[in-house]
Amino acid sequence: MGRWSSVIFHAGLLVVIMAGLYGLAFQKRGFVQLIQTDTFQGRDKDWTVKRLGLFAGKFDLNFQTHLNSFVPAYWDNDLIKEMESSLTITDAKGESKDFSLSLRNPVNFNGTRIYQSTHYGYSLGFVLEREGKDPVITQFLLDAPGKKDKPFVGKMDFPTTDYILDMKFYPNMIEPSFYATLPGADLTVMEEGKKIFRGKVLFTQRAWLGKDSLTFAQIHYWTGLTFVRNYGMPLVYAGFALGTLGALSIFMLSYKEIHLKVVEEGDHVRLYMGGQARRYKALFSEEFKEMAKRLEKLLT
Repeated sequence: MGRWSSVIFHAGLLVVIMAGLYGLAFQKRGFVQLIQTDTFQGRDKDWTVKRLGLFAGKFDLNFQTHLNSFVPAYWDNDLIKEMESSLTITDAKGESKDFSLSLRNPVNFNGTRIYQSTHYGYSLGFVLEREGKDPVITQFLLDAPGKKDKPFVGKMDFPTTDYILDMKFYPNMIEPSFYATLPGADLTVMEEGKKIFRGKVLFTQRAWLGKDSLTFAQIHYWTGLTFVRNYGMPLVYAGFALGTLGALSIFMLSYKEIHLKVVEEGDHVRLYMGGQARRYKALFSEEFKEMAKRLEKLLT
């Protein structure tokens, strides 16, 4: 075993390198933002961000992912402690299964690994009502601030209109908090460069924009999920196991050789003895001398 230790070790390294290159060539990685209660259909065109290997094709999942809930937890210094998502995954056959996802516990499903992203925040839903037109609801995603005394800040267009909303969202209008216990927003609405509204709007309240009205109607968490399909990982693990076996063999089963040469000289027989070791040569030298003494004693 010791004679082949080096070969086994380097074979393991070669397998790891080849598997890594194979994985990079065919790996598929996609990131998506989901609002609580939303469903990701898993189509290639629906990814928020997508990164594919050189020879990878489209990244279509064979299942749907529904975000039931998302719950962040914080330390006393406002740093994030944990993030947990409750998922319901429905496969191509229509069979559903619930999963719990967190930063430390990814989910494996049908060859795809799902990771909890550290990106999250609040999604605010506003309903615009215009005279003679159907109400329009739009979700605005705001990133979480680093401190609970800072507001969730965002500025964006309201689709199909000329309105631009500039908002500072406070989960609690009375005291600093990350949790939406008394939510409200400082809202500024612009239209064609003119300010048509500015003020505080509490959850469920309505702001009048001339004849139009804007209602603060929904509050949900949003979070990011990362989906990874890596085809070379089993080979990588096998290569690491093989390399580890080889390394242990090199140190624990050190290869040694003993050479004996028998020479007949008339009525006498002369025995020559030599040896070599690849590691621990000083210890082998003492062991070799002891073996030589025992052999000499036995023969004489």
